[in-house]
Amino acid sequence: MNPTNPTFCFDSKLQTHFQCNNTSDALLARLLLTDGVEDTILDLFLSVVNDPNFNPKDVTFKHSGDVHRLVGEQIKKNTDSLGNRSLQHGMINVTAGLPSIVLDGVIDVLKGELEDTVLALRSKDGVAFTSINPPFACFGFVDDEHRAISICHRTLSKCCVVHTSWLSRARRALGCFLISPINSKADTVLLPGFVRSPLYSTWTRQVELKVTVTDQAKRLTYLTSLFSRMPSVTFLQLNFTEHNHRPSLKKLRELSGEQTQIVFEAICSLLELEQLVLVMENDSFPHEFFRISLPKLKRIFISGTYAGRFLAADPLANPFLKEFVPRNPSLQHITIASINHSFSPPADPFTFQHISWSRMNNSAGFLLDAIGINLDEDQDTEPSDVHRPLLSRVRYLRVCGSRGRGTSAYVCAATSASSISLCLHGASLATVSLALHSLCDSVECVQLVLAPIYDGGSNDSITELPLLDVPLANAVTRKAANHACRLRRVVLAFLPTTSYRVRIIKSAELHIWLPQSKAWCEKLGVLLESTVVTPNDTL
Repeated sequence: MNPTNPTFCFDSKLQTHFQCNNTSDALLARLLLTDGVEDTILDLFLSVVNDPNFNPKDVTFKHSGDVHRLVGEQIKKNTDSLGNRSLQHGMINVTAGLPSIVLDGVIDVLKGELEDTVLALRSKDGVAFTSINPPFACFGFVDDEHRAISICHRTLSKCCVVHTSWLSRARRALGCFLISPINSKADTVLLPGFVRSPLYSTWTRQVELKVTVTDQAKRLTYLTSLFSRMPSVTFLQLNFTEHNHRPSLKKLRELSGEQTQIVFEAICSLLELEQLVLVMENDSFPHEFFRISLPKLKRIFISGTYAGRFLAADPLANPFLKEFVPRNPSLQHITIASINHSFSPPADPFTFQHISWSRMNNSAGFLLDAIGINLDEDQDTEPSDVHRPLLSRVRYLRVCGSRGRGTSAYVCAATSASSISLCLHGASLATVSLALHSLCDSVECVQLVLAPIYDGGSNDSITELPLLDVPLANAVTRKAANHACRLRRVVLAFLPTTSYRVRIIKSAELHIWLPQSKAWCEKLGVLLESTVVTPNDTL
């Protein structure tokens, strides 16, 4: 018995091989005995194969996703035809007297509102293209953004049923974004519906999907069918984690070789793609994705490997990026991030949360752009001799250590940084003051991420805000006394909360709570403002 013989089939229950009459019979038998296809499904398939009208040479479908794609294209065609007939043949027009230019303007406004809410969600949901996940204590809430998106969707959906002449316009506005449903854990099972939906086609520009890594690699082939319907996509985010407002602690299985190849080919089919985000569990990022080649790709965000391993002034020093950059000639910005802040090499007192580079004036080289660091709250640490030269060259630095231990040492090392964000929402006033006094003269903007302000109750913190006034005023005046100082903006970013007792401190109120700081800032030409924002928006 030769198991490699194409006429042999393996019975997974009996754990034995047996020989079929021919290769075709063996292929069909494997579906039932090896692959676990149900008897009724195989019977349906055999009835089609044995139908005299069936000609295998006529088949153009490569997988089930192609069937859904055909349905979606036909629905779109029928919808466009219906709208055209209503205009050409004088069907009942409830929009009589409303010029097309006005209708187009209304739909454009609604589409613009949807775009704004999507961008707001993207900057706050913890997996954003231009920002990186903060530690758990820094997570904000995105319920308002989700509700705003739902309202925009509901409004445009109602526009679809006003009149057939509205249908095509409203659907195109709805389909400009494909975003994961709010309560969906993964879109893998929803992909067939996306493929056949008339909402998504050549007008779709931005796609954000959560994908579960399952044993059935074939389910991912729907990505190929989906992307073939939307060749004009410019922004793509694929999230392979159990992400819902914050990274999952659960270790998921990694992509198999077959799954990786399917996703790789699907991404490479989007020739208009300009921004790509790939989010995975740490240390599960397939190196094959560094072979992606896209002619118009400008920005790449990769999460799924420890950022500290890529720590270098030049990204080309890393062998994977050295291969990736030449394959993408339009590339302008690279970001590597660790999605789970709890991951770091053993006994490491800090974690490099992210690192990014930007191309220098359309030249072949890249400059170190931003670094994000999470400090161990229980240890004091200072930059090593290896890290100091890199910190001295970075333009944007974020140091996240809620108690502030060791923060000042990293701030002091950033001698070329123009913007620094300090997550010090659990630190003492002395620690905050020390961090502010450690700012180098190159810093133009500093953001202090502080705890939410509560008004009333057992954890009333509104009375603590004025205690920040003197340390902040002293730091500003001391820095401004140096003529080389470039400080022009100080932002107090209060962490958001769902508590009804939270007090929103507006910029116009700062003179009440921080009178000395406000007065000195105005005198020295430094803008002092406040906001409620997650640290994601910092860099």
